[in-house]
Amino acid sequence: MKALYLGFNRKYIHPQTDLIQRVFSSLTDLTFYGPGFSSEEEIHQGINQWCKSNEKFDIIILDGILVGYDKSESNYANSFKNSNEHIFFRPYEFAKYAEEYRTFFTQSKTIKFTFTTWDPYNIPYKDIVFLIQSNSYIIDVFGDRLSKHLNKLESKTRFKTFFTSNFNDNWIIFEKKYRHKIISFPHAIFASDFFYSPIEKRKKKFSIIGVLYLERKEVIKLLSSRARIELFFRRFTEFLIFKLKIKGSFKRIKRKIESYQSLIENSKFCYVSGSPLRYPVRKYFEVPSKGAVPIGWKCNGFENLGFKDGENFIVAENKETLSKYLSGLQDTKLSQIARNAQKLVFEKHSDYARISQLSESLKLIIDNSFNGSYWEDGSYKHY
Repeated sequence: MKALYLGFNRKYIHPQTDLIQRVFSSLTDLTFYGPGFSSEEEIHQGINQWCKSNEKFDIIILDGILVGYDKSESNYANSFKNSNEHIFFRPYEFAKYAEEYRTFFTQSKTIKFTFTTWDPYNIPYKDIVFLIQSNSYIIDVFGDRLSKHLNKLESKTRFKTFFTSNFNDNWIIFEKKYRHKIISFPHAIFASDFFYSPIEKRKKKFSIIGVLYLERKEVIKLLSSRARIELFFRRFTEFLIFKLKIKGSFKRIKRKIESYQSLIENSKFCYVSGSPLRYPVRKYFEVPSKGAVPIGWKCNGFENLGFKDGENFIVAENKETLSKYLSGLQDTKLSQIARNAQKLVFEKHSDYARISQLSESLKLIIDNSFNGSYWEDGSYKHY
């Protein structure tokens, strides 16, 4: 089965796009087309002419970055000046070719996929209109049963002021109405990134990783003095890079990923949460994959993704509960929780698992019998 990936070649610190490309590469004969992927001659031909000189494709996958493209915006070149992203194309090429690729994708009559890596509570309605008009299947980083309406989230948080921000339920409503077009595809971990060092050999007791959401800021005082100092300098360095608009390089991004992963690999506990919106962010899968004990908030779809309090995760919704667990659990108990969590992620949320899951969905799509997928009690299922 021949598939075409249509988009722009870039390396981002978050590997979700890489993962989707890897899964499709395993299931199809995948060809990449677009700036950074193709030769100058191929790009100048244009996607329509280039396709005429190639074999027919059975599947087209549109780069998720193109879903939100708006031709009325004029500052896309500057948007790629991101210290967390390295691009393999010239910035002006995005605006030059984006509308052509979107039109080609919308008009194509073949089986089509695109994917979401965006904030699902901040989606402009025009992006949803594009997805509806394109009649594509959506590889949804969350999906049905892994997200909730804003009013339900707001009623369960102590951070009420957080919800004064400009969030919306556009995507959540779309998920319900168009579930027959949605493939639930949560974050996953490459098998090569798993780490197996035992708990008792780890030097750091407790770490906080990622963006300092409100609930993460609350528990900083539980870090050791050294860990707080390291966190301060790490955040300060990131702030300077951002303010100075230092462009991302492949080497810098690679070093940042390695530093981030090393912190988890050397920790017994890692705090895991997804902000008051309770996103099932990648850390819910990354921390277990590295053999550390995930401790923190439940996320949307917590049980459906396979997590169980006390078995493969430690739920600590406030600073007092967190402090109790950090001082009370022995390494033997921690080792068992860590092993259970790592086993869950490898079997259900690794790249190997996603290949198997998408393969099931792809067969149903080809047979015209796909009606959407979802997660329940740690298992991937179809409606």
